[in-house]
Amino acid sequence: MTLTAEKNPVRQSIVFIFGSYLNSYLEKQFQFEMETSLTRQHEEKMELLGNFYILKNRIEVNRFLGKHKELFGVLFETYMQIKNIFGENIVELSLKLENDPEEDYEGLFVTINTNLSPEEALDLLERFDDEWFLDRVSGEISSIFTVTVRAL
Repeated sequence: MTLTAEKNPVRQSIVFIFGSYLNSYLEKQFQFEMETSLTRQHEEKMELLGNFYILKNRIEVNRFLGKHKELFGVLFETYMQIKNIFGENIVELSLKLENDPEEDYEGLFVTINTNLSPEEALDLLERFDDEWFLDRVSGEISSIFTVTVRAL
């Protein structure tokens, strides 16, 4: 006569303990895979940003974007809009994290270095703001993200 798990209390305990262990293991494995996947995605996005922007303080930018993941999309869109408005007049686009401990401020700055005159550069920055930036970047993001222009 064979006892099934339903009728054998020892076997029921073993099945329960093993099932609990297996569930716990699978949950931890899933969590690890998700964290690894998210880390990989973050690293890939950082690498892509490096293709668009000169990252002035990469480690700090990386840390900041780890806390503000919503900025990745804004940074990619910003690049496209800057290219659209400034075109061939861009010498360099840089991305830097600025800190001001006295003001308790930390935020990302994109600087458009351009070969235009200061007046022309400011006109295009105003156009960039009016056509896209002010509508797209608002709320909390606008308090931690700025685009500036510098005529070289």
